Amino acid sequence: MIRPGSANPAHLHSPTTGRALVCAWSMAMLGAGAAAQNIPHPQAQELSAPPSVALLTGQCPAAFPVPTSAQAQSAQLLKLAAQAEICDTRADYFAYRGSLLLMAGRLPEAATNLEKALLLDPELPGAQLDFAQALAQLGQKEAARQLVDQVGDRKDIDPSLRQWLTSIQVAEKTDAWTWSAMVQSSMGRETNLDSATHTDTLTLYLSNGPVTVSLADTERPVAGKGVKNWVAVQGLHVLGQGEVRLAAAYQSRNTPGTTLANSAQADAALTYTHPAGPGIAAIRLGGLQYKKENTYAYKESSAQLKYEPAWRIKNCPWSLTWGQAWQEHLTTPTMSGNYQYTRIDGSCKNNLGGITALHLIQGQDRPDDPTRPGGTKKRTEYGLRHDQALDLWGHSAQISIWTRQHKSQDRDILSPLLGGTIVQTHRTDIGLGYWWRLHKQWSIGVDLEHTRQESNSELSQLKNKLLYFGIRWTTE
Repeated sequence: MIRPGSANPAHLHSPTTGRALVCAWSMAMLGAGAAAQNIPHPQAQELSAPPSVALLTGQCPAAFPVPTSAQAQSAQLLKLAAQAEICDTRADYFAYRGSLLLMAGRLPEAATNLEKALLLDPELPGAQLDFAQALAQLGQKEAARQLVDQVGDRKDIDPSLRQWLTSIQVAEKTDAWTWSAMVQSSMGRETNLDSATHTDTLTLYLSNGPVTVSLADTERPVAGKGVKNWVAVQGLHVLGQGEVRLAAAYQSRNTPGTTLANSAQADAALTYTHPAGPGIAAIRLGGLQYKKENTYAYKESSAQLKYEPAWRIKNCPWSLTWGQAWQEHLTTPTMSGNYQYTRIDGSCKNNLGGITALHLIQGQDRPDDPTRPGGTKKRTEYGLRHDQALDLWGHSAQISIWTRQHKSQDRDILSPLLGGTIVQTHRTDIGLGYWWRLHKQWSIGVDLEHTRQESNSELSQLKNKLLYFGIRWTTE
């Protein structure tokens, strides 16, 4: 565990005692309540440094040193990375490394190492608490609470430690909400700011035959600068055995130097999760509004039911979601409809602090107005994303790679003027992001994305490339 305001890790693991020595602070999941109470942990001990010849002899050290500064912690993490192979079967190695990664704010890597420590030795209460803290900060609060309960129920736990855990749980329950926030601003350039069709001409099928017309310059892609701003807030409140989560975000994009309208989007969601059978169920209600100045307006209300089973394949969690979205095109009411879909999500972690996530969505967009051009639309989307944590010059960083494929097919023709073709579109997005943490709360980064949409309708063909540089602030 970690002691607030201290450079020393207060959670150390000894192979000679057979269990962890735990002290200091509880978890972020209990954090707001516990930190406000400033509850100290009853035990605090340090281990002696390992023999200096351990690396020279190719053996895993008998114990691990206690770094006393952030710089020493970064150096120790580099040494631990070099010892990964020779210490691959040592639970205390992964528990110790996970504790340091937790202090460095590298949560995915910390969770991966602590999880491996518990796979090797499930009876490490200190690793359980550190793992609970990592899970809590990653948003998996229910799993974190279950780990804390397991430690508190152990018969070999010192009474003072049990009393400390109980006091923190009580403090957490009295805390109404735990809040986190993020603010991000980016500036860059796009080749198609208005998502305009990429074709220069359009073929119209008139009574006297097909006629090819040229599109006006105002209907063609416009390249230029873009400024994006994003504010997001999330609150968490424990309610019985479940929890309530409130999230809201506001995004805007300005296009200085062009005649294009600025756009803004606001969305909010309320989610309640609760244990259900061998897993966790969640109900989510959401709303979204999008507006492009004097040009276009869109509104959406949605409801979702999600279930995440407890059983997994190779410790890869997955979930199944049923949802519906009521879509209102305020400036073109004929296009309004409701979208019903099923979604499958899955993710897996590697031993290097990386997470690979996959999603698959399939549904139908049914029109409110039976005369809507194209009629019912069948949609299929699948995406793959990999986030990899890195350590550069003592600072954490993350590189992300993602791709999304979206396919849509209309049931009816779009318009007799465009021929009798049923419109089909296939959109591909490929992106790369790199964000480097300058400080605990500040990061700088770059996002690069390429979009290509192909269709048998000339109006639905588009291309876009974007490159944005940004700065980000988070509460954690």
